[in-house]
Amino acid sequence: MVQKLRTHPAVSVIEEHQIMHVNEEEKCHLQKDVIWNLDRIDTHSIDMIDDNYNYNSAGQGVDVYIIDTGILTTHVEFGKRAEWAVNLAEDGIDTDCNGHGALYGVAKNATVIAVKVLGCNGLGKNGAVLKGIEWTVNEARRRRRPSVANVSVGSGKSSATNAAVAAAVQSGVTVVVAAGNTNTDACDFSPSSEPLAITVLATTIGTNEETGAAQDCRVASSNYGSCVDIGAPGQLIKSAWIDQRGSPPNATYNILTGTSMASPHVAGVAALVLSQSPKYSPAEVKAALHADSTNGVIDLACPFIQLPPSCEITPNKLLYTNC
Repeated sequence: MVQKLRTHPAVSVIEEHQIMHVNEEEKCHLQKDVIWNLDRIDTHSIDMIDDNYNYNSAGQGVDVYIIDTGILTTHVEFGKRAEWAVNLAEDGIDTDCNGHGALYGVAKNATVIAVKVLGCNGLGKNGAVLKGIEWTVNEARRRRRPSVANVSVGSGKSSATNAAVAAAVQSGVTVVVAAGNTNTDACDFSPSSEPLAITVLATTIGTNEETGAAQDCRVASSNYGSCVDIGAPGQLIKSAWIDQRGSPPNATYNILTGTSMASPHVAGVAALVLSQSPKYSPAEVKAALHADSTNGVIDLACPFIQLPPSCEITPNKLLYTNC
């Protein structure tokens, strides 16, 4: 029968039936009455801030490794999505006793995994950070899920640290790092100087001196330079906190500032990208973040405070959720 149909003059092609669907863009999700930083990253125009957070995915199916001081995994904001993984700080305290490791809100359904490499004082050995990155690579390979690592730690320039981050990226883990908070060139520090990482400076909302209008600005302490890839909110950020004496417990918050607050925003949006495009390589994730970003809106404040020429060549890109 099929052969007869093939030779019939009215038949050009024979193939199986397929299911057809409407070509409709994925609808954005909406969270109302949000803090300023989430509100800022869902619009290109600062004039469109509306106290809402719009996002096109919630990071489902993506693992986000927090290589830091640990996480208070029981905090209500994580909604049982946070997992304690490993303590390489070797302090015997399997939780975040510093508070640096907890920022929430961007990728609401991603799995957050604590890789503790720094102690209660926020300090740790370079070797622990290297072990944390290596552990993350091996765990991501074992779990076989799209993976992002946020590394909000830093030191003087270190070829070993940069090499570890580069190896992680080459293994398929998207690595996001903080630019640092010394108001100097991020290229002088590690891992912010590693080209394969996504290096993040901190922004805030200030006032344009000429017009009096709202203006995106680099946080005064944030590092800058050609090693920076993108900017994200990093001043006066409401964050999940480790104090369990509140009522109810595991539901306290703090207000924090720094590039360590900015980089988790980018890690979160990277998780959103991977949730929609799970086969993306780290290079493709970085390219998507760059392509979607808001260009040229950040006042870098280079001439105002007479910073060196490396400030002027800082990529002027502000994080955007593309929704």
